Amino acid sequence: MTGRPGWRPVWALCVSQLISWGTLYYAFGILQGPMAAEMGWSQEALTGAFSLGLLLTGVSTFAVGVLLRRVSGRVVMTVGSALAGVCLAAMGACRELWQFYVVWAVTGLAMGATLYETAFAVLARLYDADYQKALTMITLAGGMASTVFWPLTGVLATAFGWRECCAGYGLLQWLVCVPLHWLALPGGTTAGETGPGRHWRQEMGALVRRPEYQCLAVSFMVHAVVFSALSVHLVPLLQARGLGLGAATALAALAGPVQVLGRGLQFRWGAQWPITRTANVAQLLVVVALSLLSFPAGPVVALGAAVALYGASNGVMTIVRGVSIRERFGFAQYAAASGALMGPAILCRAAGPLLAALVLSYGGDYLPVVGGLGVLAGISWLAYARAMR
Repeated sequence: MTGRPGWRPVWALCVSQLISWGTLYYAFGILQGPMAAEMGWSQEALTGAFSLGLLLTGVSTFAVGVLLRRVSGRVVMTVGSALAGVCLAAMGACRELWQFYVVWAVTGLAMGATLYETAFAVLARLYDADYQKALTMITLAGGMASTVFWPLTGVLATAFGWRECCAGYGLLQWLVCVPLHWLALPGGTTAGETGPGRHWRQEMGALVRRPEYQCLAVSFMVHAVVFSALSVHLVPLLQARGLGLGAATALAALAGPVQVLGRGLQFRWGAQWPITRTANVAQLLVVVALSLLSFPAGPVVALGAAVALYGASNGVMTIVRGVSIRERFGFAQYAAASGALMGPAILCRAAGPLLAALVLSYGGDYLPVVGGLGVLAGISWLAYARAMR
């Protein structure tokens, strides 16, 4: 770790990642029901808008990686949080479906400038030996987003309405995340190791032709489909297994603390394990979780175990991605490799909820959805093992 920034940027990013993931990503899973009930929009239409936002997040992630070579992370993340606040306020004012799609398209750009990938790039510039420690700390905070914001969103939407909830979340971005990013993050570009222009484009071309890049890309993309589909559909999936909305929301909220527990164990003992072993365990956990969710009327204990395993796997895999990229491609190529790998993965993250909704609409039950996700989880596992071999 460089002596200049200390840990202040890490603590600031811990708070901003908690808020940004909660308001921009997890809140949608709770708000889509009240939105559909009031506006008469179908679940597929709402999920399509959310997926459009995630799609543009993937596109903007690559652009943000290029921008960070010339503009400081402080500027990028501050502007991203300000834009996120505008989008959340505008979301609460939508009256037509096309307006909702436009707002989510811009929200996707804001997410690309504020969520993990950009934060990781900032950390990669600031910290060296302590990079994994810093990364794990902000993922520990981000892992609590679902635990905090799923119940909070349910309470706010019930007490005040979904529109007022969106407006309040917009204020949270303006009043907390914007000043935190501006005051706590240092200036200076976050990725200046390889130089801009044609040399950087040549480096990217050579990078994507490497077999280990291609296998990691497949693994990360397929993994993104699985976890984005589960994160959005987890509450209705638990309801389809016989739980009421309150019980399903409470049980799904357990994923957050288990994410934090998994990341805490990685924080404490991760350095003693090869990252490939950690990844193997994490990917096995999600396969077991999907098996437990495949029973049409599983007992509450089994459903709770499935949520816990899903949360633990999701939490650890976030760390696995960041550490694997740095371990496989080195510090000098981190920015290029991260942008090239995570951009396509985020595009696939956008497709996950929509694909699950389409399968559900044709099949009429979550069993085909869970089965398909299980197959994809196995493919991700095999591709990662091939890449790291």
